[in-house]
Amino acid sequence: RGSQMTAIAYKDGILATDSLLNEDGYVLDLVQKVRVIGVNDQVWLIATSGEVGNYTKIADFLEDFILQDKEGGRDEPLTEEEFIRRISREYEVECEAASGSVLVITPSGRSALFYAKSGFGGIYPPEVRQSLGCTWEYLRGAMDAGATSREAVALACATNGSCAWPVKLYKFGIGEFF
Repeated sequence: RGSQMTAIAYKDGILATDSLLNEDGYVLDLVQKVRVIGVNDQVWLIATSGEVGNYTKIADFLEDFILQDKEGGRDEPLTEEEFIRRISREYEVECEAASGSVLVITPSGRSALFYAKSGFGGIYPPEVRQSLGCTWEYLRGAMDAGATSREAVALACATNGSCAWPVKLYKFGIGEFF
């Protein structure tokens, strides 16, 4: 079980997350909150927030959706344009009572939001800042005031007992750790 009281921030092509998995205020583990999906030369990032079972269901669906064309025998991976065109009408969450949210970063740096209760939240250009998790308002405020995504998540880790170090960073299209 457990939940991720999460800090996820995306700004200027850098995705930053904290590392805490907790339940009822107790630290369960330090975890990786981003799935890196490589398809040929493309890298997709899936960042997750919420109750583990629920967001895992959403993230599994999205990973399968992105990989289905590759595994289905096509020579080319799902393109961003196909993803954008198809996801808005094909996305469904199996558990209507689920909680959590997922941020997908496409290979070109666009961001797509998915919510367990309300579904697909839209696709945004790379310059749009995103924040998810229990600290989303603070993350957004810090980034609006000039903080990088890393600085915003570091601030959340320093001031919110529901977030924890280390801060993990990813650059869109590369999927490398910093």
